[in-house]
This record gives sequence, C-alpha cells and structure tokens, in this order.
Amino acid sequence: MEPLSALSVAAAVVQFIDWGTQVLSQSREIYKSAEGKTMDEIEISQIAIDLKALSSSILETISNMKRARSRYSTTNSEMDTYEAAILKACQECQEIASEMLEAIQQTTVQTDTTDRDATRVLKCVVKAIIKIRGEDKVQDWRRKMTSAKEKLMTALMTSLWAKTSFGGYPQAPAAHQTDLVTILERIEKRSSIEQPRQHISEAPNEDFDPGQQAVINAIWSPNWLGKASPGCPADTDKETGTVQKYCSYIIDSLRFSSMHRRGESIPQAYKDTFSWVFEAPRRDDQDGELWSSFPEWLEDPSTNQIYWITGKPGAGKSTLMKYIMDNPALQGHLRRWSLKKPILFGTFHFWIAGDTMQKSREGLLRSLIHQILSQHTTLVPTVCPRRWATLQLFGISALSKMPKWELPELVEILKAIGTRTGDLFNLALLIDGLDEFDGDHDSLLELLQGLNVRPGIKICVSSRPWNIFQDQFGESPSLRVEKLTERDMKTFVDGEFERTKGYVELRQSNREEAERLTQEIISKAQGVFLWVTLVVRQLCIDLTEGSKLSDLRATTQKLPTELSGVYEVIWNQTSRYRQHASQLFQLHKTWSESPIGDISNHVEDFQLHVIYLADEGGENNIGHKIGTPGFCSNVRNIMRRRLASRTRGLLEITARGNVEYLHRTARDWILESKWAEILSTSGPTFEPWLPLTKTLSAYVVVLRRQPSQMLQNMVWHCLYCAAMARDCDENIRSLLNALKNLGTDALDLNLNYKSLGYEPPGHESRGRETWFLNFLKNESTNKRIKHLHLAALFAILPSVRNELTNGVEPGQKVKLLIFTVFGERRCDSLATFRYRSIRSENRPKWATSRAKLTCLLLESIKSDISEPWLCPEGSTHVRRELAELNERYSTEQGVSVWEQALALLDTIETGRQQRRVLDINMITLSTKSRVMNFFQKTKKGFRKLDGFV
Repeated sequence: MEPLSALSVAAAVVQFIDWGTQVLSQSREIYKSAEGKTMDEIEISQIAIDLKALSSSILETISNMKRARSRYSTTNSEMDTYEAAILKACQECQEIASEMLEAIQQTTVQTDTTDRDATRVLKCVVKAIIKIRGEDKVQDWRRKMTSAKEKLMTALMTSLWAKTSFGGYPQAPAAHQTDLVTILERIEKRSSIEQPRQHISEAPNEDFDPGQQAVINAIWSPNWLGKASPGCPADTDKETGTVQKYCSYIIDSLRFSSMHRRGESIPQAYKDTFSWVFEAPRRDDQDGELWSSFPEWLEDPSTNQIYWITGKPGAGKSTLMKYIMDNPALQGHLRRWSLKKPILFGTFHFWIAGDTMQKSREGLLRSLIHQILSQHTTLVPTVCPRRWATLQLFGISALSKMPKWELPELVEILKAIGTRTGDLFNLALLIDGLDEFDGDHDSLLELLQGLNVRPGIKICVSSRPWNIFQDQFGESPSLRVEKLTERDMKTFVDGEFERTKGYVELRQSNREEAERLTQEIISKAQGVFLWVTLVVRQLCIDLTEGSKLSDLRATTQKLPTELSGVYEVIWNQTSRYRQHASQLFQLHKTWSESPIGDISNHVEDFQLHVIYLADEGGENNIGHKIGTPGFCSNVRNIMRRRLASRTRGLLEITARGNVEYLHRTARDWILESKWAEILSTSGPTFEPWLPLTKTLSAYVVVLRRQPSQMLQNMVWHCLYCAAMARDCDENIRSLLNALKNLGTDALDLNLNYKSLGYEPPGHESRGRETWFLNFLKNESTNKRIKHLHLAALFAILPSVRNELTNGVEPGQKVKLLIFTVFGERRCDSLATFRYRSIRSENRPKWATSRAKLTCLLLESIKSDISEPWLCPEGSTHVRRELAELNERYSTEQGVSVWEQALALLDTIETGRQQRRVLDINMITLSTKSRVMNFFQKTKKGFRKLDGFV
C-alpha cells in the first residue's frame, strides 16, 4: 500500500471512530442522566444517514485496499502482515457500523421522528438501542472501537515506517509524516475512549507534540507489529551514515556508568595459574576426570547445557571467570564450534556490594545487549524496532522522548537476538556471580535456560554451591574450583615468598623447612585461594621483620581455617589505629550506600578523592587542592598507604580508583560481625555526614563554573548529607559555613523547582500533590529565600533554626512549614527520578529530623500571632500529610514527635478559630458601642432642641 493510500484509510476509519465514540458517549450520558440534558442537536434520521455514509466509506476503502494490494504486490510477507492488520481494523469498524445501523433503523420505527428536540430524540434512540441490543452490546461496540483505534494506530504507523525504511517509498517520510502525525493526534485527542497515557520519558518536555506522543505510545504498545521487522539496508552513503548514527545512539543509550566497574576490580590471575582450565582434565585415583572438560564443552556443537563453575567463598571463581574471559584460547575453541559463523560475546559480573545496575536483571541485560549490538550493529533495527522506528519517524530529536530502558523491552530484545543465533552468528555468554544477584533467582535461571535452548548459544556461569544452583546445574558440565587449585596455590606462595628477601635468605639455609611451610599453608587453605592470599601477605610482613621459619609455621598452625577467623586476626592488628580505621570504614560505607554514591562511576578516582578529603576533615579551605597538578597521583599513593596500615588491606583501591572491600566475604564479616564495634570506636564526636557535607560543598565551589547533571546531583547529595548530620553544638558552625558556601554557588546552576519534580502542564495529579505543585509555581526567586526553602525541603534543622533565630519575612514560616511537611514526598520523587532511593535504615533518622523541624516551625507560628495562616484547603492537606507520616513511622523513632506536630497543628487551628471568633465579637461590640453612642448623642440633641423650642 502506498503512503497516500494508507493515509486515506486512516482518514476513513478516524472519521468513523470520531463519530461513533461521540454518539455512544453522549448516548450513555443521556441514558444515565436523571435530567437527560445535552447541547447537541442530532436528529435520529440524520444519525442513520451519517452512519450509513460512514459504513459505505469504509467498505469502499476496503475494496480499494484489496485492489491496491493486488496492484502493488510485494514478496515481503511481513509487509502483507502490516496491510492485513490495517484491513482488519477497517473490517472491524465496518462490522460495528453495520450493527449500529441496523439497531438505529429499528429505533427509527419505534420513535416519534416529528419531535425536533435533539435531547428527547437521542434519549429515545438510546433507550431503544439498549432495549433491542442491551447495554452490554453498547459496551462491546465501545471496546471494539478501542481495539480498532489501537490496531489502526500501530499498524498504520508500522506499515508506513516499514515501507519507507526498507526501500518501498524512500520519499514518503518527508512528504507525509505531518499528515500521519496529524491523523494520529486526531485519534488521540478526539476519541473519548482514550486510554490513560503512559509516562514515556524520564524528563517530560512541555514542547512535545501530542501527535508524536501518540505515535510513540503506539510503538511501545504490546501488540505493535514492528517487532518482527526486517533489517534496514541503506542505498546511499548519506543513508548509511544516518543508519550508523541511529545505531550508535541506541547502543550508547544502553550503557550505564558502572557497567565495567566490577570486572575491573577483580584481580588478574596470578602468573601461570588457572591455565589448566583450557587443558584436558586431570584424573583422580579411580581414573575419573576431576572436572568436565571446558574445551570439549566449548567445541561441542551438540550440547545445549550450561557450564557451571562453582566453589566455596574465596575459592577464586571470579578470578577464574575473568581469566577465561580475557584468554585468547577461549575464542580459538569457540571458532571450532562456530565454524564460519561469526561469534558474539557477552560478559557480566554481578556484584552485591555495587549499585542497583550491578546486581539486577536490568543491569545484566543492558550490559549483554550493549556488548552484542556493539559487535554486530546491523542487528539494531531488527532487535530494537521500537526505538529504531521512533528515530526513523522523528529523527535524533526523539531521543529524549523515548521511554527509559525497562525490563520487558530488554527481555524482548535479548529473545529477538536469540532467535537469530545459529543462523547469522553464534553467541557466547559468560556470567559471573549468580549468587550476588539481588532478586528472584528462579526468574534469573528461567531467563538463562530459556535463552540456552536456542541453537548457536553457549552460556557459562559461576556461583557459590547454593541449593538452587545445585538443583539447576547439578547434571550440567561443571568444575569445583577449590578442588583444582592446589598447584596454583603453590605457584602463588612460592612466587610471593621469592619476592621477600627474608624468605630467600632463610630458604637458602633450610630448604626443607621452607618447603614444609609452603605445604602447610596450602593444606590448611582447603582450596580457598583468598585464605592463602591473606595468610601469605601476613607472613611476608613477619619475614621482612626477620621471623624464624619455625615461628612462621607455628603462626600458620594457629590460624583458623575459616576466613572469618583470618579476618579477626587481621582486625586485631589494627588496634594501634583502630579509631582511624573505624572512621575510614564509616566514610566508605556512608558514601557507597548514599543515594548518589554511584556518581563516582562517572569520574575516575572521584570516590577516592571524596573519602580522602572527608578523612582530612572536609574543611572548606581544602577546596584549593582539588584539580591541582599531581593531586590525583598523590591522593592514590597517600590513600593506598593509609588503607594498608589502618585497615590492613580489608579496604583497598581498585584499578579504577574506587575504594572497595578486599572481597565480598570481608564486607559481609565487617557489616555482620564488627559494625557495632566500629561505631563505638570511631570517637565520641565523629560522624561521617558532616565531613562529607563539607567536602561536597568544597567541590561545588570549585566546579561551579561547569554546570552539569553531575554537579547538580552533587548539590542534592550535599543537602542530603547536611540533613543527616548530627544536630549538636560541635557541628552547627561548620555545617552552616558549608551550606553558606553551597547557597551562594549552587544556586547559579539554575536549580529551579522543576528539577525538584515539578511536572509540566498536562500531568494529571490530584489532591495534595496538585495543591503543593501549584504552591511551588509562585515561589520566590530570591536566592536567600530559595536556599532557605531547599533547607526546609531536605529537613536541615540547624539551618532553618538559625534563620528563624535571625528573623524571617512575614509569611515565610508557613511556607517553610509546607516545604518541610511535603519534603519527603518531593525528595522521594527526586530520588526516584535522579538516583537510587535513600536506604531504608536512614529514613527513620531523616524522618525524625523532619518531624523536629515541623514542630519547631509550628511552635514559632503558634507564638507569632502576626504570622499568616493556611487557607482551609491547605490546612487540610498539611494535616493529612502529617497523619500519613505519623502512620508511616509509627514504629520508628520519630513517632512521638509526629504526634506532637499533629497536636500543635490542632492547637494552632483552635487558637486561630478562637481568635477569629474573638475578633468578630470585638467588632460586634465596637459597632454596638458606636451605635449606642450615636443614639445617645442624638437623644441629647433632641432634648436640647425641645428645650430651645
């Protein structure tokens, strides 16, 4: 079908949908209305005539479509599918038209057509139709028209896109895109059966064309036909460049900042270790293979089983997986399996201590799809048809209008890739740390197994030997790491000892004793490579200090075999610097788990710099150090030495410059067994929030000339840290100074209220949300006032209290109250929109600060009779919000404070009501007194007049 024919089809069907939904909607309104009033004057005879004409128009359109299809036949069956969908939409509308026409014609006989009153005519029509067909049938017509509308929008848009994209009519988009958008906008605007629109962009644009939005909504509908679209060849160099550009845009949008962070933090395999994985398996005493041959599994074209690498915590699973991923032998073996077909690779490391994307299915899929499409960009139009269609129709400007990546679309894309494996290419996926996935493991395994049934796919995974993985992979090819690394451990121990001069000297004098020490270390490790690493590190320190080999053997024999025991030994060695070590652990945890801690993924060494500057005290005068020559390298060296001496290597610096735990087991042991001790030994006045606030404030001052999303997020995080800082006399001055610097510089970033979650016109929000958003629209642009409102929004109690002490303008106290009460609702929106949500354990503390600030403001308003008060609607919304907050934290620390706030609100309301009554009484008395005085004076005047007469 030519584009012009498609548009004429749309016009015919749209005309019917417009008319039919209008009549049915008005009919239902009249039928259900007690008064039956309407302003439209539609005669019953004219209804029948209009419907008959529309039905004939659709029939003629169907005939034209069939003739056009025979005239412009195509060998592409998918093109026929699109046209068949349009034809089906037309046929459904024609069937509805025929049924409605029959019912209305019967109605004509039963009603008085001489009555010229449109209300009575339509009322009679509807009553008769419902009597003849039933109300269920009327509802069925409405449902069918809804379906026809959706099918028309998706099929029409898909057909035009497919024709113009795949060589059918290359000139069509420029000529007919406006007509297409206009028609789809007409359906979207005028149909009374319109479904609620989905939120299609992360940052809504007020200038976004409703017609474009209708098209994008249609593209993202579940039944969109473009899911099966073919590839997109380009005929000219210009078209080739556009195709490549669009592919790059889509691929780049899949990237997330922490995509490679975990892989980079895993240490490289020690020299000459793990090479056995690409060799023939060794055999045990019964001549059985110790593990399933990995090369045979890689080369076997008949197997469809997943290869499972498992082992104890710390055995070296992730290091082995990284060794496999980086080893050239992997590609060599896979080429023998793939033969002449190209091989695409996808790797991923789950990380439970990382951000959301590092431990979720969404992060896994985005990473895998990004890697696969980067290697085979021509797949983009076929596996990402929704985004491809949007770019084809609206160009690069549509990038910001597309929905954010969500799990259903990602699963759809990966399955689409899977349908092409074995034919166009083969696919190898290596996924490390399934046990570190933070979600439903059954759903993850179901996804992997569903993908693995396709030909041309090989999947290798690693995990701890949990029951769920044992049940799933127990019969699959596998290897258990701790049973296979004895030789690797010996290589590691000998290599590390040989680098220590003290050991070399002792071995030359007593080789047998040195060998026994090595064997005892390997034997006691029980296959846990991490145990060997930790013990050898400690023994090398002793060797450097001149310890005897016999003493080292005795030390080794005393060491516990469990990793937790080794960590206890290491922790005891920090006693000299225990206070400083505790502070470093707290700074690391606070930053890593903060709502914007993953900002460090965007900038190399940023997290390291923040922790260093906060550890230095976070004073505002440290800002001059940032960005100076040698600053980055000096900080790395300083912090590497500091972490090694204070935490004994439990915290270390990764290659990317992030501070991380030595291993997941170290993190678990610290948080589960030692955190209470860490909090108690960090010093009576220390807390991590204040130095982080001062550090971020200093960063904002230095970077204020470079406004960016990162800098704006840094401002939000600085305000959040300030809200969480302890409210005590020792902190107040430093906190206020930090916020003062933030207030004079951050507001140059155009931090308007829209960035706080203000929705543009057209967003359907009701009740308290609408009231609060309307309140935001008229806010002051004064920097000082704006800064004060932000402090209230984030519940920074010391800042607001200080301003109240210094005095605020009349009316500001009530505004501060509104910002404080609605602050959590707004900050929740901000957190969801811009960064990870606040951790649940921090919410009660933040809520308590908000409750105290609310009470402070209510007390101040209560004692200030000149302060204006809320209107009745505002008072109601504030009360309901306080009641919700009280209920939400009813079992938390802030419960009594929230109840106190509600009681203060009641007191103010009662006092204001009594004052109003008193004022009215005073006015009444004053008026009565003046009237009496008037009469008395008048009476005296008359008396004088009588005496005179």
